[in-house]
Amino acid sequence: MTATSPSTQGSPLATFALFAYNQEQYIRDAITAAFAQTYEPLEIILSDDASSDRTFEIMQDMTSSYTGPHIVRLRRSANNLGLASHINVIAEEFTGKYLVLAAGDDISFPERTAACVAILEEKGVSLVHSMVTYIDTDNRTISHHRSHEPLLWGHADGSSAAGSLSLYIGATGAVTRDFLEKFGPISYHNAYEDLVFGFRSILGGGSYFIRKNLVRYRFGCGISHNRTDLTVGEMLAKEKRRLMAYADVYRQRLRDLDAVSEDYSQVREFLIVKLHEMTLRIARRKSLIAFTLACLSKPATTFRVIAKRAL
Repeated sequence: MTATSPSTQGSPLATFALFAYNQEQYIRDAITAAFAQTYEPLEIILSDDASSDRTFEIMQDMTSSYTGPHIVRLRRSANNLGLASHINVIAEEFTGKYLVLAAGDDISFPERTAACVAILEEKGVSLVHSMVTYIDTDNRTISHHRSHEPLLWGHADGSSAAGSLSLYIGATGAVTRDFLEKFGPISYHNAYEDLVFGFRSILGGGSYFIRKNLVRYRFGCGISHNRTDLTVGEMLAKEKRRLMAYADVYRQRLRDLDAVSEDYSQVREFLIVKLHEMTLRIARRKSLIAFTLACLSKPATTFRVIAKRAL
């Protein structure tokens, strides 16, 4: 079945893609939630990114015993790709008109796909996302208050979004096929997909925030896990990975400006400075020589960074 294939219900085919990596503790609940989606017709892709634990084995067992109405596809990466590249692969393989993205440690409510498709059809936007119910590692609902709301929970434009590192909760997102085809794959593998897709939605297609809890979002593991027992070396390595991810986000945003016809010259200049700032911060943590060379590589931009903020 393809995105344009007719269905008896007259509804478009949607794809619910579950992305997993070393999540054997949570993957069963995530798959159960995927199988429980009320929307039809639905393609479910269970995709493992070369886990070293029992994640894929659990996927196999649950797929083989599934007897429900949905189309279920199981796949596994030959090597660990990382989330951005993993999403790129699924973007090439899924067959629905819409792609609902889900994490292997979260639990989607049964009506999630139906709610996302309804808004995508009604509003004609490229991206939808929702509120979440926070849960802990034992599936207990917890009270968690964000220090600030993601930018796309309210109004945003290209200028405000360009420097934002909190646009929406990626595990709640759903996008259209046209949106993915317009901008193409994520070119920089360290980038976070929500920061890429969120910015792209502002450049073209628009987004809509569903003010309803559609995902039980696990706090305290995965990307949201902030360990307090890290060694100094581990903390430095984590900080370096974070800065590299942000640098790739800015690189991707600069590339994505090329996909639109509007004049975003001021946004482009802003992103050039932000990218160089991240480059300097990464170099400073490497060595004094690396930092000096990075400063000298673009002296005018370095001056703009220093004038804007202390490194």
